Amino acid sequence: MKNQISAAKLFLIPGVIFGSAMFATQAQAATFISIDNFDTTPVLSTEFGIGAEPGTQTDSGTFSEDDVFGGTRVITHTLESGFFGTSSTVGLVGPDIGVLSLSDGAGVTSSLSVLYDAGGAGLGRDLSPFFFGFFEFDVITIDLAAELTLTITDFDGGVSTSTLSGIDDPTAVSFPLDTFVGSADVSDIFSLELEITGDEALDVIIDAIGFGPGVIHAPEPATVLGLVTLAGLAVASKKRKQA
Repeated sequence: MKNQISAAKLFLIPGVIFGSAMFATQAQAATFISIDNFDTTPVLSTEFGIGAEPGTQTDSGTFSEDDVFGGTRVITHTLESGFFGTSSTVGLVGPDIGVLSLSDGAGVTSSLSVLYDAGGAGLGRDLSPFFFGFFEFDVITIDLAAELTLTITDFDGGVSTSTLSGIDDPTAVSFPLDTFVGSADVSDIFSLELEITGDEALDVIIDAIGFGPGVIHAPEPATVLGLVTLAGLAVASKKRKQA
């Protein structure tokens, strides 16, 4: 009876090894990388008053890497046309309320970008192990159609972009890695930039940006097969010894 129980346990070994390998992969897949939760001070802001000439304003800050990817954030706000002014705000605007907002006056067209590049040193992040990975954030409020673009650059100057157009309702937006077009090497990321453009008089508020790894590269089939085969050989050897 004892030998029967031992044999039953031995037959379970390949399954346990295979299951453990797959469980480790699934556990890794649950990891979520925060890019920017916007729950930060000082608050970054720009403002073009009524009658301002077209131009560009920037603001930047250094933050904890737990809050901001790479520890720095640079916003660039460009007034393209219009008379009644425009403003932007990025940061903690109220108790537990951290957002990125763009508010254009009537007839005003502007664009806003947020850059993450570790203060010019480069992020040095590797996203290549992830397939089905995606950047995502929530559009909390929006009143007119907007175009949202994410740009990845690498340390050799390669650039890849992904764009979502016609976003005109509050929604969760997603930029899967496989939708980026260009030459950037995602194993050596220098910077990540979000740009918002849209119709005249656009008002939009965005909440936390993050990266969901999706499915991490599972162990190669040959590796898993090898582990199972080795376990099977161990079972066979043990049975011979018992015999």
